[in-house]
Amino acid sequence: MRTYIMVVLLGCLILSSVHPSESNGIRIWTEKGCDATYSPGEMVKIHYSFDRPGWSRLFKLYPDSHEEEISGWRYFSTGGEYTELHTLGPECGKITFTIRFYEDMGFCPLCIPCHVCGPPVIYVSQTGYSMCSITVVCDLSSALYTDKKEYLAGIDSQAHISLHITDIQGFPQDVDAVVMDVNGDEIAAVKESPGVYTATYYLANRKQGVYVVTASIFKRDHPHERETSAFKIVIPVTISLSTEREAYTREDQVTIRAEVKNPSLKGVSGLHFDVSVGDALIPFIDKGGGIYEAQVPLTAHEIGEYHADIVNMEQYIRVDRVYRATFQVTGRPELLLMVPDLIEVPSGSQANISLHLSNNGQGDATRINLMLESPPGVDIQALSGYAFTLPPGGQSDGVIFMKGMEEGQYSLTIHATYEDVGGTHYTASSPFTVQVTSQFPVLFIVGLAMCGVIGVGVIIIVLRNRTQSTHHNSS
Repeated sequence: MRTYIMVVLLGCLILSSVHPSESNGIRIWTEKGCDATYSPGEMVKIHYSFDRPGWSRLFKLYPDSHEEEISGWRYFSTGGEYTELHTLGPECGKITFTIRFYEDMGFCPLCIPCHVCGPPVIYVSQTGYSMCSITVVCDLSSALYTDKKEYLAGIDSQAHISLHITDIQGFPQDVDAVVMDVNGDEIAAVKESPGVYTATYYLANRKQGVYVVTASIFKRDHPHERETSAFKIVIPVTISLSTEREAYTREDQVTIRAEVKNPSLKGVSGLHFDVSVGDALIPFIDKGGGIYEAQVPLTAHEIGEYHADIVNMEQYIRVDRVYRATFQVTGRPELLLMVPDLIEVPSGSQANISLHLSNNGQGDATRINLMLESPPGVDIQALSGYAFTLPPGGQSDGVIFMKGMEEGQYSLTIHATYEDVGGTHYTASSPFTVQVTSQFPVLFIVGLAMCGVIGVGVIIIVLRNRTQSTHHNSS
């Protein structure tokens, strides 16, 4: 009996020492083929075939190297092709399906059946297998954010960046590494919570423009992923425009001054923009310290009111407010003087002569000044009463105070100097004649008049006395 048991054990050892090998008659594949890629939750149709009858078992090797049986013992009486359906779970990475084939051992003289021990026992041995690998690609869902899309230079000090990572079902997923950079400058990303990684980018001394944030995501058994986002740094400014004067002529060139300041009231230099006046666009010239100037010729501008404004400001400058400049374009003034052609003044007497001024031009006449030189026989005592500024179409009257000194005829010229709104000087003049007459004819006439009055008085007295004498004699 002991000898029989030893023989049985020896036979079992011999059978177990037979190692199965991958056989050409045993095949396994999927509907996409081996080495294909699948997604979590996708159904895989597994095909396998045998060229002879036998038993099969289907196994699945996971990415973490543990193996499970997904289809148990199945017997096929003949060879052929068979199919198994399998739904993939959330596993990510390489998965290997293995079909193992077993055949009946046939008659075993060493294996004595034990009819009293239970049901009959079938003895089989693995005689072959086949393998097929696929890759489950678990796409991560990621989103990269900044707390603002636009940051203000000099006001905002830092940008807060956050990366949110989830699986395809929306559950937070941690990864092996996250590398962030802003315009190529690497910044440290810190895990804040499951699936959330944050970083801080400091904005001090950064130029205005667009900044691109890039996040590289690394996770084992997952493809390398990259997310990008962008934000802008802009400079908020206030611009004040001004001119030297309120009015100009068409012959002038107006200098428009722009003062550009940030919210800290510091001048902002290095900008490029234009000034718009009517249809003219003139570039500003940077004078430093936030001061810009533009020279605008007015020869092509019609008479009227104009507003200076800014246009074509460069990118990433946010103009919060513009104080526009307003000025007038006027024409040239034309002053006309009118005095009597001939003025008679008795010698030794004073005369007040009226004069008239009118502006027949298209611009204001300012700083009007009248001048009149005294000839030897005329004493010009004063010129007064006239307006010092006349708008287009304006009129004014004045008075010339003079005294005749010596008998004779004198030619005089009254001169006027004035300016337009641009400070250009103009002159006007008007000649006239003064006749200083002698006082003798006047005295003679006055004497004759007095003699006549006295004579009439004497006659009246004589006649009255005679009448009274006649009346006395009658009595």
